[in-house]
Amino acid sequence: MIDKKARDYLLAIPLWTKKKNTLDEVRHFLEELGNPDEQLRIIHVAGTNGKGSVCADLTAMLMAGYHVGTFVSPHLTDVTERFLVDGVPVEEAGFSESFARVKAVTDRLTAEGYAHPTFFEFVFLMAMDLYGRRKPDF
Repeated sequence: MIDKKARDYLLAIPLWTKKKNTLDEVRHFLEELGNPDEQLRIIHVAGTNGKGSVCADLTAMLMAGYHVGTFVSPHLTDVTERFLVDGVPVEEAGFSESFARVKAVTDRLTAEGYAHPTFFEFVFLMAMDLYGRRKPDF
């Protein structure tokens, strides 16, 4: 079953905000999630053009012998497309579980005065949580 509430919540988060969290504050969000990123082997692809193609090529090459989690932006039709597990969008249960975990941390930390994560920060935190629990090779 599609988690419409999670999708509606995500799509209502502004892409840009006046008040942003610092890198230290984003690190605190990750700490509250159990530091999932610290157990991952991450390849960060950056630049102006071609990131999607590079990620698709890397995913295809690595899948020749490894389990691969790929976090991409943007999505085309559904937000689950941002979270690939071995080249396939994450299943609904995994999406919903990561959403709930990040939402709980967000609710707690914003009550303490942290800025609400931007859309990208929120889905990044979801990716770290999801892959931290799935433990792909890359």
